[in-house]
Amino acid sequence: MIIDVCRCWMVADRNKEALSQFGYPTMALVKPTIEVTSEGETLVHLSAPGMQELVVSEADSRDSPTEILKVQTMEGEAKSSGEEAGAWFSTFMKMEGLQLFHMTEEERPRILLEDESWKDYCESGQETSFADFAPLLLTSEPSLALLNSKLDAPVPMERFRPNIVLDSCNPHAEDTWKEVRIGSVLLKAIKPCARCKMTTIDLDLGQFTGQEPMKTLRSYRLYKDVYGEKNAKFNTPLFGHHFSVVQPGTIHVGDTVYIK
Repeated sequence: MIIDVCRCWMVADRNKEALSQFGYPTMALVKPTIEVTSEGETLVHLSAPGMQELVVSEADSRDSPTEILKVQTMEGEAKSSGEEAGAWFSTFMKMEGLQLFHMTEEERPRILLEDESWKDYCESGQETSFADFAPLLLTSEPSLALLNSKLDAPVPMERFRPNIVLDSCNPHAEDTWKEVRIGSVLLKAIKPCARCKMTTIDLDLGQFTGQEPMKTLRSYRLYKDVYGEKNAKFNTPLFGHHFSVVQPGTIHVGDTVYIK
């Protein structure tokens, strides 16, 4: 599973602030495919309606200057992937001045403790690239099955944008896990993921489609429903859990998962 390139590219405006589906739902129509060449180079193939395929290489940003970018309240470093990539996104989004940025291991990552809202949940050493918050978001198939059993029209897991999806557990068992080990990889829980209106985007249309699944999630997945008490930091329903990487390594589909 390729995690070291996940959330390492970001589209930013002229102010070097991130664009996301929250404000620009048509971004859901941009479909990435990862290719690793025989020489070990990572290529990202990007497609979108009405656009020719764009192929972005890690090497495209190698000679660009390092710049400071902002996602939410945390800043990190990255380099532009070049004029062609920026023009491609500007054309598709109908916005001038967009750029595609890439963060490698050489750039300063975003430090979770710098987010004042959640510093009580974070520890020294926890960092991320351009994910909304933590490097990993973990969900489970039984959690989605329970939600879909309550909906008139089921939604796909992609609405929740997880990195890792588990199966063969109880619905929302991930709420209580402190650590997860998969092979040599060790993950540590940070906090539950409070969901937003991005879950209501139809990924095939690139449009907001109404109140679901948020309306239904609010009926049984508010913080007080899950943990038995109110928490002012969580005013939207929960689905999935944020994790940090304690011990990196390789995981595969079908691996056994050990929890604590």
